[in-house]
Amino acid sequence: TAYEIKECDWSSDVCSSDLSTAGTGNDFRYVDAPTITTISPAVGPIAGGTPVTITGTNFVGVDLTDGVTFGGAPATSIVVVDETTITATTPELTIGEFDVVVTTTGGSATVTDGFRAFGIPTVTSVSPARLPLAGGTVTITGSNLAGVTTVAFGAVDVTAFATVTDTSISVVAPARLAATTVDVKVTTPGGESDTAGTTNDLRYVRSEEHTSELQ
Repeated sequence: TAYEIKECDWSSDVCSSDLSTAGTGNDFRYVDAPTITTISPAVGPIAGGTPVTITGTNFVGVDLTDGVTFGGAPATSIVVVDETTITATTPELTIGEFDVVVTTTGGSATVTDGFRAFGIPTVTSVSPARLPLAGGTVTITGSNLAGVTTVAFGAVDVTAFATVTDTSISVVAPARLAATTVDVKVTTPGGESDTAGTTNDLRYVRSEEHTSELQ
């Protein structure tokens, strides 16, 4: 809401104005407190750098230096698109959930645990390390595996998982047409696991070879 500011003569019983109120230079605006409706995406890596779109109301007078914070740390970039949309880039964070706060001329709005930061996943073992060409269930162990979105077996992505914890994933490896060794790569909001070395290898073998190894 905008109000006109007038110059009044208080020497008389009636306050009158001789000052022109044309234009906006004499306006004073009252701003309602902001609200936050959505935060997207609400997850990202601890390294920061995730562009986040925040929608809501009354995004007026947002300081472009520290008007948006994640766990108290200012966003590294803040762009006020309009009074209902802000884009902000996440700062470097630790693993965990963080309050998202937007501060404006009219006050501040907070979403408790509005953004979750994930560490880079690591794979330390795949068990069993050998499967028949028909595929089968394997258990992937490592760290920062929670939030997994994809497990890649070579060039084949799998997005359905039996169980997931921060240190373990149970997943069905797809079938292969020929004996081969593939890298197993885990992708989470924190990034992708390293495929260097052999700890993340899964070997597909012919049925007779697999049977003899089990005996």
